[in-house]
Amino acid sequence: MPKQIGNNVLILGGGRWGQVTYNNLYKVKSISHLELVSKSFNLKENILLNKNILINKYLNLEKYKKYNLIIICKNNLTKNYFLRKLKDFKRNIVVEKPLIIKKNINSFLKIFKKKKYFLSLPWYFDNILKKIYSKILKNNKINRIQFKWFDTNKSKYGLFKKFDNNINYSEDVFSHIFSILNYNKSDLSSLKFIDFKILENIEKLRFSYNNLEIELICSNKFNNSNRNIVFFNDNRKIIKISILHNYYKVKDYKKKLNQRYKRNLNQLMIQYRYILKNKKEDSFKRICDFLILYQYELNKFLKN
Repeated sequence: MPKQIGNNVLILGGGRWGQVTYNNLYKVKSISHLELVSKSFNLKENILLNKNILINKYLNLEKYKKYNLIIICKNNLTKNYFLRKLKDFKRNIVVEKPLIIKKNINSFLKIFKKKKYFLSLPWYFDNILKKIYSKILKNNKINRIQFKWFDTNKSKYGLFKKFDNNINYSEDVFSHIFSILNYNKSDLSSLKFIDFKILENIEKLRFSYNNLEIELICSNKFNNSNRNIVFFNDNRKIIKISILHNYYKVKDYKKKLNQRYKRNLNQLMIQYRYILKNKKEDSFKRICDFLILYQYELNKFLKN
């Protein structure tokens, strides 16, 4: 069946995540034209579903205004460069996380808030995890949440991961944690960083948010991709969510009960459908705006 006449989407960046994004959007019926820009793309070594794709090496500034959505999948320095290049673009721009602004944060935020700029936060659109998380907070007395988030550069989605060695891993994964913490209605201005340390290549970040103490324990230095979320009442474990490849495993220590929930792995596609369809400013846009500020504050905090 031919695609409906719909949205024109441009992806800037042909690296691993640019290709993953392309594959997620390739079969979306509301997208009629999908294009990729990359200077160094290797057509022989890629994971693209469409092998006949035309790769442009440069962004054509005369053509870009025809797009409904531009997605920036670049490193942090290049993201800022393209945002400056696209300053006159009036439609949706999505920037792959993390976007770390190191100076002139107020002037940057003023522009970011006014425009249709978003961060790519697929964890925010995980409806299965959202239901589990919200139910736990509703039915239990919780005052502390611990996130254990480990990763490896082993091949995933068919290509090896490349980590940004210019930032701490906590900065890379902070957007995931912030997305999950905002499944429930939140006071977005309530976040305060408390302390940070690195012990034997494991980073430990503590902060408070919405009357909860949050602890992030993370690393990308080991052959380990374990991820789980543990909910506490003081020092007592209440529930643990283990994030596995195809499902969530939920262990209730109080009820001595184990449950499994099948994961929805289409969050990226859901996110872009939402952005293309939604015409109003909403809570997701506000989360993106606040996340820019908190990434800036976290970067400064970790340097002190």
